[in-house]
Amino acid sequence: MNDAARIAAVFALLAGVTACTTVNVSTVPAAGYPITELCIERNPDVVIEDFLPVVEQAVARHGIATRVLDAPLPADCAYTLWYTARRRWDIRPRLGYAEFRVRFHGETIGTASYLSEPSLSPFKWRSTETLIAPVVDKLFAQFSQ
Repeated sequence: MNDAARIAAVFALLAGVTACTTVNVSTVPAAGYPITELCIERNPDVVIEDFLPVVEQAVARHGIATRVLDAPLPADCAYTLWYTARRRWDIRPRLGYAEFRVRFHGETIGTASYLSEPSLSPFKWRSTETLIAPVVDKLFAQFSQ
């Protein structure tokens, strides 16, 4: 095998090992939206046991109190958070997708998504907190931490 072939093989291996994760965030603007309490709409379809507690803790780090409620949310919830998350099977279950929408009286003011594609990376099995807390931190980046 010549040097060029070895280099190409190394790059191919590295491409297969690296995590294929995409995070998209449209940060909630603090200006004009003084969020002190956020009503989180519980999603019973999310079966990742620690997902909601991780989200609550991440939001709380930004000085925002949370209330977790079942739909329909009461009228006194000016700021709401809708979320979904799905597992992906890759030898064992792991977090594959998550999406968040922050709304003010029904109008979306911030969004975030996390997508992890199949890969050979060992990092794909990190904890829910390690994967999702940074996404929530970016979503509420304009609020104190």
